[in-house]
Amino acid sequence: MNRRRLIQINGLLALLVALHLYENIVDDEHWPFCSYPMYSELETDGALTTYRIVGVRHDGSEAAIHKNEFIHPFDQSRLSEGLQGAHFERDGGALALNDVLQRYERRRLSGEHVGPAIKQVRLYRLTHQLEPWAANYDAPTQRELLAESDALE
Repeated sequence: MNRRRLIQINGLLALLVALHLYENIVDDEHWPFCSYPMYSELETDGALTTYRIVGVRHDGSEAAIHKNEFIHPFDQSRLSEGLQGAHFERDGGALALNDVLQRYERRRLSGEHVGPAIKQVRLYRLTHQLEPWAANYDAPTQRELLAESDALE
């Protein structure tokens, strides 16, 4: 390897090391040099908090409506994240949840999915103690109603 190529490769390596050091000092995210903070923290509390949308049937029982075909164009994680950030102080979350309900029923009536008929949508904050293989998926340790839509007639 000639001297010029050796200098170029060493310079490139020094630049990569410098960029990574800069990223760690500034503590900002500049891909691909960031430390991916979403995955860089160790969870030690043994609990997981999630947000879940459920539909209320006409008999008052609740039905899970988290499948993608039920809440299209969203998926459960994106819809939950979006609803967490909604301003529930103004209208109690009814505006966002009413939209979810209207979209769900419109798609059900047009045959785009075969979910149950519902009259209302509720948003819950669920806390689960972490167990192997998510054995307690359907049994959260804490369940808090955050908001609900208006009821369809």
